[in-house]
Amino acid sequence: MTAHVTTRTITKRTGFGRPGRRAATKSIRAAAGMVCLVAVGCGLPVEVAPGEGEPAEGEVGAISEALRCYDTNGNPVDDPNCPWRNGWSRLLPYNNQDISHRMAPALCASDTGGWLTVSIDTTNRYHVLQWLSVGSQPRSPSWAVYGQYRTWHSKPACAMREKIEIDDDVWVGGFVIAGKLRSNDADNNKIFASPGRMALVTSVGLTDNPVYEQAFQAVSNDVYTTGGHPAMSSYFDELDGPEGSGAVVLTFMGDDLRTIYAHTRKLPYTDPESVWSPRIKGPTLPSGWEVVGAPTITRLPMTFHIVVHARKGPLSLLFETHFFVHGGIIGHFSSGIGSPESKWKVVPILGTIDGEPWLTYESSNVGETVYFRRGTEIVHTSGFPLGVNPVAAVRPDTGIAFDSAPAATAGLAFDQGTHIVIGRTTSNRLYWIESNSSTWVGP
Repeated sequence: MTAHVTTRTITKRTGFGRPGRRAATKSIRAAAGMVCLVAVGCGLPVEVAPGEGEPAEGEVGAISEALRCYDTNGNPVDDPNCPWRNGWSRLLPYNNQDISHRMAPALCASDTGGWLTVSIDTTNRYHVLQWLSVGSQPRSPSWAVYGQYRTWHSKPACAMREKIEIDDDVWVGGFVIAGKLRSNDADNNKIFASPGRMALVTSVGLTDNPVYEQAFQAVSNDVYTTGGHPAMSSYFDELDGPEGSGAVVLTFMGDDLRTIYAHTRKLPYTDPESVWSPRIKGPTLPSGWEVVGAPTITRLPMTFHIVVHARKGPLSLLFETHFFVHGGIIGHFSSGIGSPESKWKVVPILGTIDGEPWLTYESSNVGETVYFRRGTEIVHTSGFPLGVNPVAAVRPDTGIAFDSAPAATAGLAFDQGTHIVIGRTTSNRLYWIESNSSTWVGP
């Protein structure tokens, strides 16, 4: 007897496009006698306002750490690999010439051009690779240097922006890349950003590399010695055409590693009137807690959701807050419904958390997922709110050992609802994986 594979993990729309914009569903493989389910855990977010102490141990619900499958008779089958279409695969350009990757990659995607991976090499330069999951030439020709004369202190951040018309009614995806600059002048340790465009997907596939449209420019004149590691997301409305309107939100921790900040920029990004907003201050974590690396941010229907990984001695927790912006104007840190609020809440996920988390959201199934590294495995949990469902490894049977935070996308029209995850291994290579169709994904 056979049944469809049903995954109870992940769900996200990347931060652009209209909610629920999806292509027809792929057919998916059947699995003998298995239906994947998630047992509901316990514990809701605990509010932590500035100046308050961290929650007591008993206030954070204990969460089981197994994604379980059940056969058609209801018998449990311990198989954390069931949500994933295939095993982990190495990410290489068309010429098969790799770079030695450092830090963690960034991932964003366009419904006209596929995925864009941004990675940093041993010389601290950013490289970009555009790719598709299938096709005769599904990778751009090479790992292309992005900003040839720039080097960086931070892992890259990327977000989508307005599309670019390169010929009569021929459009390609636009993106923004940001990072904390490494230089020998007064710009050292400032956050810089640059808009670029993806290559056209031809009948052959990807025959060109992504390129930048404008050089890197400072987001502000603020200098960050320990903080300033950015994360970005965006929303984009095409009701007025492919050039549309919306905003990019860039967020990061200050040098105290406890206070979060943001900048916004109205889309279209290259409009002469589009500039980065002044720095917007957010909530401060309780005394003793310090954030590890960069935040993660994703677009929800009402707000941008921000999650950080913070440590206090041997304790390690995820904290969340929200950010609201409308029409590209200056926004504010907020509650989950957009009301002004400067407050952190604990996401009740227990167990080892290594490095930075990564959020995804998919509007069609109203679910959110947070990915992070646990030891040498990439793990994830989903739900709305986060922290109510189990934590499970992403396809642990392939034995790939990871050494970086993951990056992911979900819920895009061109990939038909599947979720793409990438990470850097202990051998400094990038590997990626794809989930089963989101027709069988739920919170």
